[in-house]
Amino acid sequence: MIRLIGNGRYLLIETKNWPKVITLENNFGRKSRYAMTSTNGTREILKADQQPHEAECILAAGKYRLYEVKNEPGIKTCKHLELFIGEGYWQGYLLPAGFPIERKTGKKIIPTKELITKRTH
Repeated sequence: MIRLIGNGRYLLIETKNWPKVITLENNFGRKSRYAMTSTNGTREILKADQQPHEAECILAAGKYRLYEVKNEPGIKTCKHLELFIGEGYWQGYLLPAGFPIERKTGKKIIPTKELITKRTH
């Protein structure tokens, strides 16, 4: 089962305080903000972040889609976040434990080639 559970626009920025901050805004105007930090330079961790940040630079912006996948052959069972990166391409991320609720708790975000959204051209 593949179910679309969220979509809207995203903004990925680099800041002075955090290496990267991603803001997801759904189609109803609700925003969720997450700081992305690296552990040992290999894994990225998301932490809930409610405070606004001033961007040093904008890394990416566009559409996002969030899927819940369960018992689907060839696709990992977990939440999948896909970011539109331009020219018909999407970048996929696995969220094995979902999104963090509190800033104190970090959750893994894993880049993947596994995509649910197909290339548009």
